[in-house]
Amino acid sequence: MSRIIDLKGKRVGRLMVLRRGENTAQGQPQWHCICDCGCFTLVRGDLLRNEKTKSCGCLKAEMLKSGMFKTHGASKSRLYSVWQTMKKRVFDKNRKDYKHYGGRGIKICDEWVNSFDSFYGWAISSGYSPELTIDRISNDEDYSPNNCRWVDMSTQANNKRNNRRVAVNGENKTHMEWAREIGGNATIIRDRIERLGWSAEKAITTPVKKQKKVV
Repeated sequence: MSRIIDLKGKRVGRLMVLRRGENTAQGQPQWHCICDCGCFTLVRGDLLRNEKTKSCGCLKAEMLKSGMFKTHGASKSRLYSVWQTMKKRVFDKNRKDYKHYGGRGIKICDEWVNSFDSFYGWAISSGYSPELTIDRISNDEDYSPNNCRWVDMSTQANNKRNNRRVAVNGENKTHMEWAREIGGNATIIRDRIERLGWSAEKAITTPVKKQKKVV
């Protein structure tokens, strides 16, 4: 018998899990939840973990009433997937990357957390296109309209917390930016500084030797 995952205190969309409920007729665990609208509901654990149920039913009713699904395809769109992934990073403690987001206090603004419609409106008006990814301008601040933008993968990688900045000759750049200048990659610079103990200036100004091919 598989171990039951304790969901007490977990927030999923508009639902806050209060306590364990009785199992279904098939033996599946259920949980008593309270919705932000004030209603109580009993939800299967797997539906909560997979975020397939996020309200007592009021959220879907509001979406249908507003015509949102007809407007942008909602759950079948890439943008909806981006929104869902953003929430999982912040709320899902079982994700490997949770420690970099919710685990260190990163949140999602009230405007977006329970409203894909609001997120969708911001995304379209802010230059979203399928080849771009969402990026927080400051990695220490929350997901919000004032701190998010759409960027390509190169810009996204350059903005990662582990891409440290180094100042040499009055210029302050990331490892990746310096690497482009010396014809190498960010890993070479990091290894020179952290493993070989080189100074930042030596690590960055020393050209990268091309490896000889072994025949």
